[in-house]
Amino acid sequence: MTRRTLVLDIETVLDRAAAERARRTGPAAFLRIWLHRVVAVSTLAFTSDLADLKFGDFSLRSSLGTTAEEEPALLDFVEDEVSKLREGDILVTYNGAQHDLPVLAHRRIAQWLFEKSALEDFTNERRAGHADLMLELADERSQRWPALVDVCAALAIPSNATLRAKQGPRVDPFVAKSQTDVIATYLVHCALSSRDSNSEAYLVEGWTALADHLLLEFPALPHLTQFATTPLALIARERTRLRRDQPMDC
Repeated sequence: MTRRTLVLDIETVLDRAAAERARRTGPAAFLRIWLHRVVAVSTLAFTSDLADLKFGDFSLRSSLGTTAEEEPALLDFVEDEVSKLREGDILVTYNGAQHDLPVLAHRRIAQWLFEKSALEDFTNERRAGHADLMLELADERSQRWPALVDVCAALAIPSNATLRAKQGPRVDPFVAKSQTDVIATYLVHCALSSRDSNSEAYLVEGWTALADHLLLEFPALPHLTQFATTPLALIARERTRLRRDQPMDC
């Protein structure tokens, strides 16, 4: 059975005009998501065959809009990506239930985009197609939600969005941050899938397939190639090779 998965991450900034109208300043303004606007979005789409754990059709896409006038195009970009999902496919986020999806919904209202959104299927509590990894990892005994950077540090998954090549293409910092987070979220998703299946296979196969894609498509972008060259990526590649070299049971 082949399933399509879409990993989504957004970057936001304080909408200073809205904050001024609300007479909010400092942390009091920043902590209110209704006073944010979207400036960058990244998605990582891929397919996985759950029977033999083959990963493919990777597509890392990003959209940037640093001004309020560019925000509708970002929201349209999200709609285009999410609308490709079908019944049985999965939307994966990190803190999407409390941040990404509500912000996207709020900003559609603010930009007078009142058509039915593809995201509505994933904000409905009856929809099982949204996996918010932060909620899956939340410890009821802890008073803090687990931050993605902390989870990555614990799992030895790289998450440095500031890496840049001395020469080569320039990547906007907002885009680099969203791309780094969306790839990190993918790898956390793979780790949790291995946990749920009681096997390392999902993680090592998923990490190796992603690493191949990043090295082929983005060899000059260190914030992406870090995921292919980090020690655990090399371990995953070796274990993938060993798994594939094992003789088939007759």
